[in-house]
Amino acid sequence: MLCGAAIAAGAGTSAGAGTKSVRLPELRPDDLAVVQFTSGSTALPKGVKLTHRQVLSGLAAIRRGIALDLEDQGGFWLPLFHDMGLFGTLSAILRGIPAHLWSPLSFVKDPARWLREFAASGTTITAMPSFGYEALLAAVEPEQVAALDLRHWRIAFNGAEPISQDVVSRFLERFAPAGFAPSSMFGVYGMAEATLAVAFPPLGRDPLFEWVDRALLADAAVAEPVSPEQPGARAVAGVGAAVDGLALRVVSTDSGIELPDGRVGEILIRGASVTGGYLSADPEAVADRFVDGWLRTGDLGYLRGGELFVTGRCKDMITVRGVNHYAQDVEAVVADLDGIYKGRCTASADPDGADVIAVIAETECEGEEAVALSRAIADRIAAELGLAAVEVHLVAPRTIPRTSSGKLRRLAARDLLTPRQ
Repeated sequence: MLCGAAIAAGAGTSAGAGTKSVRLPELRPDDLAVVQFTSGSTALPKGVKLTHRQVLSGLAAIRRGIALDLEDQGGFWLPLFHDMGLFGTLSAILRGIPAHLWSPLSFVKDPARWLREFAASGTTITAMPSFGYEALLAAVEPEQVAALDLRHWRIAFNGAEPISQDVVSRFLERFAPAGFAPSSMFGVYGMAEATLAVAFPPLGRDPLFEWVDRALLADAAVAEPVSPEQPGARAVAGVGAAVDGLALRVVSTDSGIELPDGRVGEILIRGASVTGGYLSADPEAVADRFVDGWLRTGDLGYLRGGELFVTGRCKDMITVRGVNHYAQDVEAVVADLDGIYKGRCTASADPDGADVIAVIAETECEGEEAVALSRAIADRIAAELGLAAVEVHLVAPRTIPRTSSGKLRRLAARDLLTPRQ
């Protein structure tokens, strides 16, 4: 356990027994504090340069956004080289409260044990991507829940990848008998370039999802609300509004003009916690990320009544035969098929430039079972999305590369198919 009260930093002198006093360098607010690398899920990781001023502004936004107080305790298993793990831990240290740290491997190997230890520690705050909550669902059976006491779990950050309505719904139902409150599930939006926090929902609110027409969302960039029962309905998570000290807007990917509510465009941000640039050997390669003082996030989303809804990544939009498709939509409709190893699959444009979507799925199936699974994947995509131009590629379990937070790396996965065998 780390205790924030025991850690301090600053300029001054350092001397050990029998050694000569050495003056440490003076630190200024705009000096570089950390280079935080992006996850690399859709592109090569980029080194985000963050100053002391930006880091402190970002940590202050997190503290205010969750009303972090001295009765809280942080508990994290994400690696400290991942922004959610690093800045979550630093938030606890800066506030002067305990921070319990687990190794990522301990969670991945035994999520149920991690949850028992988390519950026993009295920790009130943790953070993980959606796949972490899904892992807990797979590891803890309903009859085991009653032995847990999760009443103290105040904030369950859910971010770093698309927030699954199905996973959230099942998690709330599964762990309600242990005292887990729906309002504790805290779906957020953040990125390394903003020292993590971009948008938080209001405290005390249950998770919010809006059901929209999936085809209109992808091909017309319009978020048209529909009934959850309507064929082609897609749930999009609401992640609240911009955190303190930060502003956001949604603009057209073509013209850069700010869009009205319900229209999908690129999310732009600016504020005290936002980076001023990247560590790059080729500055021109990242120069287009900044427009009139705003940072282009590369994420797509829309606003509705001040609420931000994130729909995907610009680079994850796949155009096939003149029609747009979100990669995550393709993946979502097949992930629950029997035979796909732990639901692990990716969708991307075909690496050879063919007018088809390439779907890569991990599986243990071989022979005729593999042939049947490939057919089932293609049939499901055709039935759910009306998309017949699909090529399925089956790979062994644990083949698709993952980021430090566990996200599947679509760009790197597509490289598995290049050159075509």
